[in-house]
Amino acid sequence: MSDRQYRGGVHVEESGVPGSPAIVFIHGAGQSSRVWRQHMERLSDFHCLAPDLPGFGRSNHLGSATKERVADLLARLIEERVPAKRASVVGISSGGLHIHALLDRHPERVERAVIDGSPPFGTPRIGRAVMRLSMLAMAPFIRTRPFMAFFRDTHAPEDLRVASRLEFGRVVGECFGQFAALDAPSPALLIAGENERIVRSMNAALAEVLPRAQAWYVPGLGHCWQKADPDLHIRTVEAWVGGQELPSELRPEAAPSPAKVEQVRRMGPGLWYVRHKGRLMRLVRFYFRPFRKPLAEAYGKQVGEAIARDALARFEILLPDIPYIGGGQNAFTITLVKVAAKLAMYRALRAQGASVEGAARLVHLGEVAFYRSVPTRWLMRLQGRGFLSQRGIDTWRRIAAASQERRYAGDWVYQIVDGDGDDSTMALDCIECGAMKYLDREGAPELAPFLCWIDYPQFAAMGLRLDRSETLAHGGQRCDFRVSRGEPVHVEPEFLHA
Repeated sequence: MSDRQYRGGVHVEESGVPGSPAIVFIHGAGQSSRVWRQHMERLSDFHCLAPDLPGFGRSNHLGSATKERVADLLARLIEERVPAKRASVVGISSGGLHIHALLDRHPERVERAVIDGSPPFGTPRIGRAVMRLSMLAMAPFIRTRPFMAFFRDTHAPEDLRVASRLEFGRVVGECFGQFAALDAPSPALLIAGENERIVRSMNAALAEVLPRAQAWYVPGLGHCWQKADPDLHIRTVEAWVGGQELPSELRPEAAPSPAKVEQVRRMGPGLWYVRHKGRLMRLVRFYFRPFRKPLAEAYGKQVGEAIARDALARFEILLPDIPYIGGGQNAFTITLVKVAAKLAMYRALRAQGASVEGAARLVHLGEVAFYRSVPTRWLMRLQGRGFLSQRGIDTWRRIAAASQERRYAGDWVYQIVDGDGDDSTMALDCIECGAMKYLDREGAPELAPFLCWIDYPQFAAMGLRLDRSETLAHGGQRCDFRVSRGEPVHVEPEFLHA
């Protein structure tokens, strides 16, 4: 068994011969690769990799890492250290959380999965907040003797002593908001100790939803049962990864209730908009509020308010089918929500008898009114101050690099144009437009060219100048954004005078 440093200072224990079937072991919060040493010694026919995740073990010096960042780290580890570019993955407790994220973001890297004691809990938003606060409040005490005594059956004292207190609380709290990749193609073993009642019920339901999953439990044991019976755990992993019959000591879960299955279905990433419907409806109500003035000027107050109500109702119908592009982890999710809101307003205006140009004009004027409203105009100014800072440019570099992976078909794809402009200018090209994709799918491609003009008042509201020569919606090869601190460009396209 060898110890190595991986990219970014992540510590990885490795055993076996590269080229053999690979297994990546993922520990839980407050643990380290230490928990897998018996597995790695016994499973000598496999190429085994066990990282210390950021904040734990010999990676405890590294900063906080979300489940998405850890999933990306695991995918790169498999891609770079496993010749076949695919591996089986085994996770316990919050390690299973990272497997769910890995299956969502990089399913092509997973051969088979063992997820032990980590279902999608789907705790309501308020409950998640309470649990996260509770975990953060508990975190400062993880190195105390009473805490170590309480967790002696699941955690090694040596691991708790070096674990990041903040990361422990954050990771455990994050578990209560996790979702599952419900279309994950890899065979998945969902397992838990008999005493993990809540985990078991969720596992049973998840096994009904995942296309190639099975749910089993271990009689007489509880959470992190691999410490109580390492031999059985090792034999279970070996059997599942090898596609063999599971050990006879295990028991299959009973069939779940239809209500529990439906609860699990709603946790998939594709239903992100449904789970956040209340918040998104409030956001769009707030967004539509400044539209009332141009609507009233065009139709009168009473009819204008009726159009706004119709637009909100139409948005509610559109909401569940908005393409998933990463949910809360992608800033462009809200941009896409606003595109759907514009489409809803456009359709409400068309139903009122407005022409294409007339409806697009009022959508444009409503957006401009939104940028000028309070507190939006203050927030836009603050955003503009940081847009061309080094931090802002670095952020856009990360966004552009991530977008080029094309993880979500409905997302935007950007590239930074280096060397175009000076230190006070950022050159950015959009080569795939999420708004165009969405409007085309919804049968309203004619709206896209009109929405391009909204970029000018948007950057003007930020106190920035936008120069451009072409857009995708007008037949160009790209949407070129050349953003600087000069005097904002005020453009009045012909349709505004329709």
